[in-house]
Amino acid sequence: MKNKLSITSDNFQLFHINTELSFEYRDLNLDTAYMYLADAKKISQSLEPSIRIASELDFYEGNILLVEGKYDSARNLLRRAINGAQSLNHTSFYGKIANNLGMVYRRLGLSDSALFFYSEALVSAETGSYALARIYTNMSMILNSRGELDSSSYCLHEAITIFEGIKHQKGLAVAHLNLGNIYYKLENDSLALFHYKQSLMNAQATDFKPVVSRNYLNIGSIYNTQNKTKEAKQSFYTALEIQQDTKDRSGIAASYRNLGDLYFVEENYDSAQYYYKESLRLFEELGNVEGIIRASRSIGEILMLLDKPNDAIMALEKARELAYTHKQIHEELKVLAVLKKGYLKLKNLDSAYLVGEREYMLNDSIFRQKSHDKIAELQTKYETEKKDQEIGNLNQQAAIQSLEINKQRNQMIIGGLFATMILVGWFLYYRQDRAQKEKASAELQQRFLRSQLNPHFIFNSMTAIQHYLETHDPEGASHYMGLFSTLMRQILENSRQEFISLAEEVSMLENYLQLQQMRFGEQFDYKIDIDEELDEDYAGVPPMFAQPFIENSLEHGLFREEGVQNRIQINFKKINDHLVGLEIEDSGVGVKEEKAMTKHKSLATKITNERLNNLRTVKHAQVGMDSENILNELGDTRGYRINLRLPTQLISI
Repeated sequence: MKNKLSITSDNFQLFHINTELSFEYRDLNLDTAYMYLADAKKISQSLEPSIRIASELDFYEGNILLVEGKYDSARNLLRRAINGAQSLNHTSFYGKIANNLGMVYRRLGLSDSALFFYSEALVSAETGSYALARIYTNMSMILNSRGELDSSSYCLHEAITIFEGIKHQKGLAVAHLNLGNIYYKLENDSLALFHYKQSLMNAQATDFKPVVSRNYLNIGSIYNTQNKTKEAKQSFYTALEIQQDTKDRSGIAASYRNLGDLYFVEENYDSAQYYYKESLRLFEELGNVEGIIRASRSIGEILMLLDKPNDAIMALEKARELAYTHKQIHEELKVLAVLKKGYLKLKNLDSAYLVGEREYMLNDSIFRQKSHDKIAELQTKYETEKKDQEIGNLNQQAAIQSLEINKQRNQMIIGGLFATMILVGWFLYYRQDRAQKEKASAELQQRFLRSQLNPHFIFNSMTAIQHYLETHDPEGASHYMGLFSTLMRQILENSRQEFISLAEEVSMLENYLQLQQMRFGEQFDYKIDIDEELDEDYAGVPPMFAQPFIENSLEHGLFREEGVQNRIQINFKKINDHLVGLEIEDSGVGVKEEKAMTKHKSLATKITNERLNNLRTVKHAQVGMDSENILNELGDTRGYRINLRLPTQLISI
């Protein structure tokens, strides 16, 4: 591009070369970008004034202001540019400006406006083009901030496919960076690190310094969570050096926040607070809403540790209001978790309850959004089948009319209709049979879900929380509420999955058993052992088979007498490549006679048998369950053992 400057004397061409160079350098060196823009403005004075030239100057200057973090000024110029493009009916230029306006509104935290302009840009983007991939990448950031991670991931994979096809390394750098951010939010450090390194490789190959610095920043954050302090600090300072060199104020603000996180882990709270405040100052100057929320939450956490709950709540309420206003669901959840602790510390139980209620509602809304997507998918399928049926009916009417016109073919048509009726009858029978099976499966799933959400367990949990509050133990209440809300979310999410990873199953059991330990005042111990031949991350098991039996043990048979430490042992063992053994033992009174066993056989146990029968039919004939009393040398009952044989399959994470 630079070479063309020296070989052309056409002012119109020189104007376009300088504007393109200003656009190219906006991510590399702002001073150089402004220099080329100034040259373009000077050349434009020798050209005939036009809306197109004025709009282009506004567009390119708006882009530089966007990178510089001057979002309000960028918005004004880009709005003026898009009006010009609209008056010229220049579709591709309009789409280009709309995409950049979406970026400005995203930085201002106005996600609805951002999505509107991204949608406008999509209309003019060509299939498989750089512009389309860039729009997908930008839309993914909005969807990520709103907690719609599946949709965000879809957009990024579409973008990566296009960027790989056109061999655009800068685009790949940005797309992999954002995909890494999704996996980081999902706490999947290995996949996050993989995409950050892919992004870093592409960014370094093109000297894309802003993205190089963001990758060092994010890689440092992962090292920090892994307690690799030395590596984290090196990554953070490398990022900061690049950002200061390129005058990337937004990046500097993010680096300050991450340095605060580093010193927070080191328990150097003064330094942590300094960097958090510097980060907040810069984000406020830039008007970066997401940055303000995160920095304010971090300041609130520090103030809580410094025993300044009133100051902490002021910072956290500010963050909460911004997150709520700008639909930053995941950020709001993080703020609410800290805010609840603050109100409990001040013994403001009403506010703590309201915050907890909002936290539960948000977790539930995330779950319901996933359910809504599934329902929409089923509705689309239903509408399609309905249309097909209407078309079939029209065809049948046409056949009847044909009978009246062509009587000489009656026998042939009647025979054809008879065969069609048999076929349709068989099809309707098949559909009805399938629908009944699906209905039965859905009913079983709902009863299974209700059995996990046992009203007695929920009531006992609420009573336990109330007990902690009444005995002036807000820390205990907060811990219990945290475990309880996590468990409820896990139950709601996992009950809809046919298989979950063994790691997820164990995590859910740990939360359930810890809640029960707190409720029963540490009257029992538990231990969970996993066969070394089972890979926790990849071995899939049907969810929540152990919980009903643990509940029965706790409610009906575990506790023998005071002064005796009671025990629950859970073992996962590999039987073969298709079966996993789940063994649950307790040290309780056992089952002495059939009548007692029948009396204590809960609804959940009945549903467990139904689930096993269903799995035995569709998965593996050896799926099943047996149970026995555990006897000592004298033949006395010293506990009870349940053995489950469950199907397993490899799952992806």
